[in-house]
Formats: sequence, C-alpha cells, structure tokens
Amino acid sequence: MENFKNQLKALLLGGQHAAMKKLKNDFAGHETLKTDKSLIIFTGKGAKPMLCVHLDTINEHRDMFLSAEDIEERGDKLSLSSDTAACLGGDDRCGLTIALNLIETKKYHFGFFLDEEIGRIGSQECDLSSAIERITCFIGLDRKNSTLGKPEFASYNYDNDKLAEKLSVYWKNLESGSSTDCKILAEKYGLACYNLSVGYRYEHSRDEYIYVPDTFYTYLKLKDMEWDETVYFC
Repeated sequence: MENFKNQLKALLLGGQHAAMKKLKNDFAGHETLKTDKSLIIFTGKGAKPMLCVHLDTINEHRDMFLSAEDIEERGDKLSLSSDTAACLGGDDRCGLTIALNLIETKKYHFGFFLDEEIGRIGSQECDLSSAIERITCFIGLDRKNSTLGKPEFASYNYDNDKLAEKLSVYWKNLESGSSTDCKILAEKYGLACYNLSVGYRYEHSRDEYIYVPDTFYTYLKLKDMEWDETVYFC
C-alpha cells in the first residue's frame, strides 16, 4: 500500500488540464473517445462497467494549488499542513488513483471528466451514443467515506437491484447522493449508476483528509470483482 499512497500524494498536485493531457498521452495506444473536457478509455471490445472520475478539485476553481509541502502525512492519513489551499483534493484524486491502478486489469472501461465541481460539465458534454452498447452500467469513484473504515455507496435514483446487491457485498452502507458524473450519464443513457466511497472525508474544506486504507480498499475490491456482460438498466 505504500506505493499506492505515494502515487496518491503525487496525484494531489497539479491542475485538471495537466492531468488530462498526461492521460491522453499515457493511453494514446488505447481505443478512446475524446473531447476537450472528457476522455473515455476502452479496455477491449466487450461490454463492461464504466468507472467515472473527475479531474478537477475545488482548489483549481479558487485559483489555488497544492505543493508537496502542503500535504501532511501521519501514518495512513493525509491532510493539509497549511492554509494555502482550499482543500486537500481527495475529491477526486482518490478516484483517479484507483482508476489508474485498474486500467490494466481490463475489467472496466473508464471515463475521465473535467469541471465536475462546477456543474458536471465534462460529463454533460460527453457523447457515448456511438459506444453505449459496450457499457453495462456507470460506477462513480467520487464518494466520501461518511465514517472512517466503513465503505459505502450512493444511489442517485438510477438504480438496479441486482447491481446494488453485487456492490453491497463490499460497500455495505447505501446512502443518497446529490449529483456527480455517473448520474449525468445514467440519466442520458438509461443505465444504472452508483457511486463508491474512495477514502476522503470533509471534502471542499481545509479539514478534508484521506484515510488511505479506505481508498486502497475500494481499489482492491474492484480489482477482485468479476463481471460478465449483463447490462444493468435502471
């Protein structure tokens, strides 16, 4: 888990446009759909769940950025060590860390989006109509852990009982969410969506922290899960 934590710390730095540029360069060999504000990465031809991640943080929209010196590490907990940023940015760099570690498993397709925090703009503008038959559901990696050490998932009223049952084996507590990219896509395309906790708490504030074992937990469970091509309609 130490390497995972170090990767997460590095991904907390920098803005969304630099992160998007790096993703497009790093995965240029994959089949993709691209816009200025979204990147869809396909990992093979089969129908799979799409994991959804946003690249912006509240810091960027307040003209603030973290440096490595702004991150305090105490054991498995990351927090802010200064007041030069609005938040730590685990929302949603925790989700990004998980996604990057899952791409080579080829169990999922991936959606990366800009400007989620100011209106889900990237997912609003994304057009999946040419490839929607390759997606079985939308799973967000953009949910807080309301209680440290207790994985949860959120519903947005685009539900599917079988998918909820499958996820609830590992994410025990079902909560109600407000809005996120996977909800926008579910509404567009009629597929179920849920949002998984990824280890941050008190997002959008200087009190935000990340409990890395919770982030790592979601990565491990998604890595171990088995999927067929069942489509989960809402």
